[in-house]
Amino acid sequence: MRESHVSTECSHCGNESEFAFRVTAHDGASRVFDSFECAIESLAPRCMHCACRIIGHPVRRGSAAFCCEHCARRAASDAIDESSRESFPASDPPAPPAFAMAAVARGRLRRREGRIGWILLWLIGIPIPILVLLYVLRGCT
Repeated sequence: MRESHVSTECSHCGNESEFAFRVTAHDGASRVFDSFECAIESLAPRCMHCACRIIGHPVRRGSAAFCCEHCARRAASDAIDESSRESFPASDPPAPPAFAMAAVARGRLRRREGRIGWILLWLIGIPIPILVLLYVLRGCT
């Protein structure tokens, strides 16, 4: 015996497919789709900042939904209140203050000057084994 497949029309794109599936919402509304792409395009919410479709769990700030913490921070939305800014995880800290950035820049300049010093010592003829010994004794800076 051969099974017969009934072709069903997708609610989003109108394609007919025998592999269509039905999605039923919590309110009882039911729609038929031929692919996850159509179901996502029709049902998934959009990020309030970048407007991409949110497939996983959204980041909620008030009534607004965002695809990620970055969009939640960047959004110029009234839905983000000041109390929610403190709830961001430590993995995504706020930007450092300007004085901290200046200190980082000074540290980079010192390291660059240190490299030039080692190169100059090598250029004037100090043997590499002695430079390595000095490097280790100074604390690798």
